[in-house]
Amino acid sequence: MIDTCRVEITTANDGSASKTTPVQFQGWFTGFQLVLGTATAADVTIADSNSVSLYAKTGLNASAFHQVRVNAVNASGTAITNSFVPQPAIGSLTITIANGGDAKTLSIILHVSKYIAS
Repeated sequence: MIDTCRVEITTANDGSASKTTPVQFQGWFTGFQLVLGTATAADVTIADSNSVSLYAKTGLNASAFHQVRVNAVNASGTAITNSFVPQPAIGSLTITIANGGDAKTLSIILHVSKYIAS
């Protein structure tokens, strides 16, 4: 099962914005959809409730789905080549926008796969 949360954002005159989801997630952050409204591009950062960055990229200039994965690591902390895993998402998520343009709109649709205990 997947939880989704759509966050509507309007940037300030300096092109920045920050919104925190009203949803308290508990699962795996698998990705998000960027839907550009009047904005033509934006820098997007998504962080969890502990301010851990789950995603950060500059210059996103198209409405698109972005899958979010990190490299799996072995017991010694070395990244395992071509082995990617989703990141845990616990609590609310904060979306920070930069370089979005003066009073521009965009939406972020977050996707979190629910954690189901066995």
